[in-house]
This record gives sequence, C-alpha cells and structure tokens, in this order.
Amino acid sequence: MKKGLSPVIATFMLVVFSIAAVGIVWVAINSVVSNEARQISSGLEKLFLDIQIESARIEDNSIIVTVKRNQGDGVLTGINFIFSDGSNAKIIEKTAGLKELERGTFIFSKEEFSGLEEIKDVSIAPVILSGSREEMGNIAETKQIESFTGRELIIID
Repeated sequence: MKKGLSPVIATFMLVVFSIAAVGIVWVAINSVVSNEARQISSGLEKLFLDIQIESARIEDNSIIVTVKRNQGDGVLTGINFIFSDGSNAKIIEKTAGLKELERGTFIFSKEEFSGLEEIKDVSIAPVILSGSREEMGNIAETKQIESFTGRELIIID
C-alpha cells in the first residue's frame, strides 16, 4: 500500500499556502502605503492652507494682530504667532478655527512677551489637523514691525 498525499489534498494545500502568503504580503504593503498616503495628505494640506497677517497694532497695552485665511484646503485648528526682537523669539499659540476667507483678530497682552526687548517682527504658522493629530505648518508670513514704542505697530511689507 502506497502512502502519500493525494493530488487533490496537495493542490488544496498549495492554494491555502498561496492565499496565506498573499495575505501576509498585503498586510505589510498596505501599512506602508497607507502611512505614505497619510504623510502626502498632511504635506499637501500644509502647502495649500494659506494665511496672512493683515494688521498688527498696539491698543491699551495689548498687541492686536488680524489674520486672514485665504482659499485653500486643510483644517486650521490654531495659529502659532512667533514674535522676535532680533535675537530672541517667543512662540504663542492661539486657537483658531478660521474657515476659508475668514478673518480673525488675536489679542496679546504685553505680559506674554516677557524676555523680549523691542519686538521687531511677527511671523505666523498654521496649526493643521492631520488625521487625528495636530501638526505645525511652515511659517506662512513674516512682517517686520518698525516701531514697538509708539501707539501703533507699523508693519513694513
């Protein structure tokens, strides 16, 4: 009596092993592809989300900065304001849910600038919702401030 596998059982086992191998390869490739797609999507949102500084002034011991969001995709959850005196910088994050073509006015008290001398410029960088986490985008705009000691901050283009 011969002992061995029948051709039907051997074929069945080859099919099962092939399906298992394809499944293992699919899991490995799928995680890499979905991770790369998420990074590309996040990068595109950072590129297409456009914000700009419209004005900045001193009023009643506060600094008031008006920001406009232009057209562009992405979910804006906040804005990082970077104030600089030429040698030191201070980042202050403010929550901002600005939709396309909306403006927002942000008020900063002079106490928030401790450690800075005469402020020379202000920059803004969007905080973007990417998937389930927030990421800081690139600096969108920097404006030089001519005078911090007067009644009004003068912005030079």
